[in-house]
Order: sequence, then C-alpha cells, then structure tokens
Amino acid sequence: MTKKRINRREFLASTATAAGIIVPGVAWSASRPCPPPGLGVSGGTTETTVCSRTGPGQLPKLTLMSRAANGAHAWTFGHVFRQGDVPSGFTVTAGSDAIQMDVRNRWPDGSLKFAVLSGVTTLVRNSPKPIALGVSAEGDRSATQNVPEPASLDVKLTFGGAVTGTYTLQSALGVNKEVWESRSRAGRVRKILGPIMSEYHYYVPTSDDHLAVWFYVRCYANGATEIETVVENGWVLVPAPGQRDYTVALSVAGTTRYSGTVSHLHHARWSRVDWVGTDPQILPAHDGVYIKGTRLVPNYASGYGAPDDALWSNYTQSAAPMELGDWRSAWDATGDGNHNQIGLLPPWDVMCLQTSDSRAYAALVANARCAGSLSVHYRDENTGRPFRFANCAAQSPGRNGMPRATGNFLGGLSESTDMASHSAGCGYIPYLITGRWTALEEVQFWAGRQFFDRGTEPRGGALGLWHIWNSDDYQAQTRSLAWGMRQLALASTVVPDDGASADTALRVDYVRSIDANLNAIWRSSIQRGATHENSIGVIRTRNVYSSSGEPFKDSPWQLDFLTCVLGWITDLEVTTAVELAPIRDQLYKFAVGRAGGYDGGYNWRNISSYNTYYASNTPASSATFYRTFAEMYAATITTPPDTGDTLVEPNTSREIDAGRLTYGYAGMVLASLAFAADHGASGAREALARVRGSSTWRKHSLEYRNYAKWAVVPRES
Repeated sequence: MTKKRINRREFLASTATAAGIIVPGVAWSASRPCPPPGLGVSGGTTETTVCSRTGPGQLPKLTLMSRAANGAHAWTFGHVFRQGDVPSGFTVTAGSDAIQMDVRNRWPDGSLKFAVLSGVTTLVRNSPKPIALGVSAEGDRSATQNVPEPASLDVKLTFGGAVTGTYTLQSALGVNKEVWESRSRAGRVRKILGPIMSEYHYYVPTSDDHLAVWFYVRCYANGATEIETVVENGWVLVPAPGQRDYTVALSVAGTTRYSGTVSHLHHARWSRVDWVGTDPQILPAHDGVYIKGTRLVPNYASGYGAPDDALWSNYTQSAAPMELGDWRSAWDATGDGNHNQIGLLPPWDVMCLQTSDSRAYAALVANARCAGSLSVHYRDENTGRPFRFANCAAQSPGRNGMPRATGNFLGGLSESTDMASHSAGCGYIPYLITGRWTALEEVQFWAGRQFFDRGTEPRGGALGLWHIWNSDDYQAQTRSLAWGMRQLALASTVVPDDGASADTALRVDYVRSIDANLNAIWRSSIQRGATHENSIGVIRTRNVYSSSGEPFKDSPWQLDFLTCVLGWITDLEVTTAVELAPIRDQLYKFAVGRAGGYDGGYNWRNISSYNTYYASNTPASSATFYRTFAEMYAATITTPPDTGDTLVEPNTSREIDAGRLTYGYAGMVLASLAFAADHGASGAREALARVRGSSTWRKHSLEYRNYAKWAVVPRES
C-alpha cells in the first residue's frame, strides 16, 4: 500500500481541524476522508495530495442536547447530504441507536439529498450527545409497523371577538382529507408514516371565512406526541381578506398553553409547539462544515473565531403571535436600504451554520416563527396548498377577481409594495435544520408573494417574469430579479420528490419561472446580436440612477446579488436550462474585471462602489456599452486613489471600514468572485487573491465572525 504524501501545512491544518480548530477561509469536515488539495497559504511546499472516494461517504455527527430530565427522549430534525454519500439503496444509521430516515429529496444520481431523521435517544440533561451518522444497505421494511394515527388528542382553541367558537384537533382525527375538496370541512390533509415517528397534518376551519387552524402532529413510538399549532389568515381569492382582531386560548391535555389578544394581519400566521407530557427541549447541533460541503448552502468561511457574546443580544430568542423578531417592518428602501435581512440568507440563519452555540439555533427558530407575521402567506383555497402560479396567472391583488386586503399593513406598506427588492431567503435553513413542513411552506409562500409583486402583464402570466426582454419595463429592479430567482430556486429545492401531486406540482411552476427568466435575460443581453450584448460582463438592468443627460449609470452591487444567486442556482441543480451558464459567466466577468482582471483597466482598490457607469449614453434601451473595463473605470472614477494597497471609497483615498468589507459592497463583490472561482471563471482566483492580499482585508476580515452573510469563499476543490 503506497503512503499518501501530504505537505506540512496540510498536516497541521488537518490535525487542527480534528481538534476543533479551522484555518480561516478554508472549510472541510473533520469527518471528511480526504484532505483538501491545497490551502492557498504561503510558505512550505506547494505539493498537493490527490485522493478520491468511491461508494458511500463518511457522514458527520449530529449532536443532541436535552434540557429536560434524564431519559429516553423523542426527536426529529432535518439533515442534508452530500451527493453520493448515501447512494440509492442505502440508508442512514446511528450506531447502536435506532433511527428513522424519511427521504424528501434525492440528487440526480439517486443518492440522498435531504431527509427528515427521527429517533428516541437516551439523553442526560444538558449533556451533549454526538450521534455518529453512518450508511448501510437498506433492509426490507415491508413488515414494519408504523406509528398509527392517534384515536384521540385533547387540543383545542377558543376564540372571541372577530372569530368565535371552540375548535378541536379531535374533530379532524380519522377524517381523510388528503384529496382536498373544499375549505369547509376539517380533516387529515397529509400523513408521513414511519416506525419511530409518523407525522399527520390536519386542517380545521373556523367561523371566519379566512381564519383557519392547522395542526402538524408528530407521534412517536415511545408514546410522545408533539403538536405544532398554526393559526393562518391567508386564502388567495376568498372575498374580504384583512386584519382580524380576536382573543384566543390554546389548551393541550387540559392545560392552557397560550392565551392572549391577537391583531392578526392579513395573509399572515402565527404558530407554536407544545408536547403532550414532557417537552424534551432538545437542541440540535449539525455539522455546519458538512452542510456547506453539500453545496445546498453557500460556502461561508469558517475559522474566524467564535462570534462576540454581545452579538446574541441583537437576535431574537423567542417568538409570540404577530411579533416581528429581527425582521424589518418596512421592506422598501426606508432608512438604510441595506437591511439586515438582505443577502443570500438572513444573518441569523447563516450563524446557525457557523456555530453550534444554542443561541444561534434559538434565533433561527424564533425568526422562522416571526416570519409568519409578514403578509406573504397566500394559500389556495381550492387545493389547501401555497398557490400554484398556473392557477393565478391572471391575478394580482385587486385585479381579475383577487380581492385587496383591508386593515393594517406591515410597516404601513400596501399589498402593492415591491417587497422583492429587499426580500429575504425565509424558511430555507429552518427547514433544512428542523425538517418542519411549516418551514417548507414558508419558502413556498415567499416565492408566491414575490410572484404577486409583478403585474399580470409584465410577469408574463404564470411565467413570473422579472426580466422582460423586449420592452422598456423598468418596474423590476435587478435586485428584485435576483431575490425572486433566489426564492424560486429555494422553493424548487424543498418541494418533496414524492407525495401528493398537489404538493409536487408546485416545483413545475417554480422551475418553469426560473427557466423563463433565464431565457429573457439571454435574449436581451447574451445571444449574438442582442441589443445589450457587451464585453464588460453586464446584463441589461433597470436604469434608475442616471440623472438627465448622464451616461447610463446603475448599481453594480445589484448585479453582484444576481451573480451570487446564479452561482448558487448552479450548485442547487434545480434547472437544466442551457442559458444559465452563459449568463452566469457573463456576470462573473463583470466581477473579475472590477477586481483588476482582464485588461487591468479597473483599479481593484475601488471595488466598493455604489454606482458605476456602464455605457456612454442613455436610455438603457439603446445604450452603447463601454468596450473595456478601462473605459468603464475612467467614466466612473474621476479621482483614482493614491498609491497603496488599501480598498478605498470611490473618488477618494479614504480606506473603507469593516462594514463595507464584511457587510457592504466590497463583500458582495468578494462573494461573487468566490462563486466565480468555484465555477472556473477566468481570472477569478487571481482577483480574489489580489483583494485578499490587501491591508484592508488583513485589518477587517476577522469581522466575518460576527457578520458572515457575505463571507462566501471558494470551495477547496
């Protein structure tokens, strides 16, 4: 057997990783069987290793900690898997502990992508227990007994005010409503069966045409039962939508678990979880490095140290009905347009990937529930699911039979407000971590709300277009296109592969919309002879920043948003559209060029720019784009910086601060370059090295430990 040779730097890094230390900017799991091919550090030899993996992969640990008394406790959480790690015909194991794997999604090669894992595990109070996940051949489960639907459950809600009456979970037990016939009858909408945990979803209408109660029940083999109660105000076409004010009391097993007065906004919901008996209070700690290695999430940099303890005081740790948590109440450009939630993912979701601190998990769960308070939850009364685009092709609020809501609006904004330009990737990480169906639907609801942000004609009916190739429609900004595409991709990712057709059909609409938008961009800016064909890597954008008589000026950071989104869509593998790669690569060129690549005409020290001139004339419909980055730079930067290696504010020699690097425009370019490097864009790695070699990077990059939402770095391969 030939020994593999590794250089000294790789040996030190790999042993440090095993001890729980990560080299900054490099991320790989301690459980990964192969070391990375190189660390990109100076000193030592440049020799790299070569190794490959065949068959099932080595899985990470899932660590559980209970805050309840010692005992055998039931649990359920989501888990993602790297392509090929759990091949088709294999299952996930947990050593001597019994574990259930509910497959939700598979990769194109048939291997496991995402599953909901359940178990009953003996835990010692406040003592973390690592569960070593493994892989084995799948056995015969034909004789397995699944946990049955309960015959009785004492759960009820009593309303007063705009909604009246008492509504029980018992009224829906045993009533088959898996084929949705109307919203007038209670019943079981869905069941997901297993020998350790079976999940049952129930719907119960109330006295109000819009307010409905949903129960998501998890029944365990050890007799434990968890009930997630959701109160929702969100039908699409039912007349007179609006705010409902009421009092409510929720009791479980004869004990009041919640009571209060609620001002329930239109198309919003609130939820809580209760247990029959003892709440095991289990906190999970997933292997964030492994999760990032699946490519289902961006590769956020590890190794900058633990977040400052003060950070957690900024993040909500619990949620109550109609609370906003850390979400903004105003979703337009009110105040600082760079809202905290703007990014590929919300910052609290990113922190749950970066640290095992229990406060990160609490912030993720709390904000996932608080997202229900936002008026984005449009459910189709004819299917009982988030609406299909195909079923609302001609509708938008107040048009073609879709009623406008009344009452208070979030932050004083109306239903017609363009939330997409400042929207967030809600629900996605909460679903991957918790496996809750309510989080899955949250992702879908956000894709739907952004669909309604566009009028029926500009959006191409059911296609949900954000980019119109043959008109001067400036209603959709580039950032709206980016975040709309992001949410479509996330919604496509979470739709289960198997199940009721009403559930799986949603993916058809999401993917069709992604493909239609890609085709529109390609026709306007990429194909040979396109009106906006150019050599500097931009695509046609909404021209919102040019004053009268100015050249064509726009915001490069909006294109960085789209660049990152298309890079991520590539990794998610949700579309096979041939237009994706050429559009993505065009945008990569724009990022590399601004970081000093190609003709070197754009000084990389000026990458932190709010506006950039793209063309010598306006309007956008007839713009003559600059031919070189040197031309673009000369038009944009009238006062180049002095000599040095700092990143500077445009037209000054003033160094940018830590916020600009980790939270602002420079960070957005660096994230774009990371995706570009991963996908082999010419000059991307050199551009990254150029910027990360600056004294500004050395001074401020450690701030990524607290603000990691743009801290995307290339993967090691």
